[in-house]
Amino acid sequence: MLVIKRTKSTSKDFIYLVKQLDYELKQRDGDEHAFFAQFNSIEALQNVILLYHDGKAIGCGAFKKYNSSTSEIKRMFVIPVYRGNGYASKILLALEKWSKELSYTHCILETGIKQPEAINLYKKNSYLIIPNYAPYTNIDTSICFKKKLTLDIEITKILAEETWPIRHKVMWPEQPLSFVKLPKDSTGVHYGLYVEGILTSIISLFENGESVQFRKFATILESQGQGYGSILLKHIIKEVSSKGIKQLWCNARVEKKEYYYRFGLKETAITYHKKGIDFVKLELIF
Repeated sequence: MLVIKRTKSTSKDFIYLVKQLDYELKQRDGDEHAFFAQFNSIEALQNVILLYHDGKAIGCGAFKKYNSSTSEIKRMFVIPVYRGNGYASKILLALEKWSKELSYTHCILETGIKQPEAINLYKKNSYLIIPNYAPYTNIDTSICFKKKLTLDIEITKILAEETWPIRHKVMWPEQPLSFVKLPKDSTGVHYGLYVEGILTSIISLFENGESVQFRKFATILESQGQGYGSILLKHIIKEVSSKGIKQLWCNARVEKKEYYYRFGLKETAITYHKKGIDFVKLELIF
């Protein structure tokens, strides 16, 4: 079981994790470690996130005020054996949520070129590389990032052909583009979620009487895990239910079915197999 806890830098679990982080950074930074360490004191950190797995503290992160509109992310760490499960993204999102609650509109952070995993994490979570800010202004081994916390999100109807590139890249990249085009695309209703003007998530609806099937629900790879798909699906459920539809359903990949449970969809006994992948029918009855 995962639990996220808000605390301060006096937490014994946080201090324990930071010691492991500093040891790892010392191995990576080598002779440069002393320079970076001077900017990583935890004494002034009043906003700390801890992630627990079955009662054990396995990851942490923190932020501090940079200026009136910007918080600076610090001390991001997940114990090595727990990496690769998306835990760092959960910590980062929790820090962003807390920052927004305190009226910050942006987050910034610094990491090193010797930390490719961290660089990939921040890019995946929509952080953009910016010119190095003080005190890293002239440090060639530093990379600085920034993220706007109040993103402009819009959901609108789109054309079927606008969904095809995302369907192809996300769902069936090993197949030709024609594979993701549906025979009933011309009669379906297609929705897109835009983030800062970029088409990020898509979904297609096909109505049959009082029943609606949604298909080809996908989010671009670089924006997955940030809740955009959930925002789009919640919008669709609300819209469909307001029109007197009795059933909303989909054929979900078996390994993804639990994602849909949180929206009220339930598993049926109908299953099938396609291109080496197992599917199960899920439905929501209004």
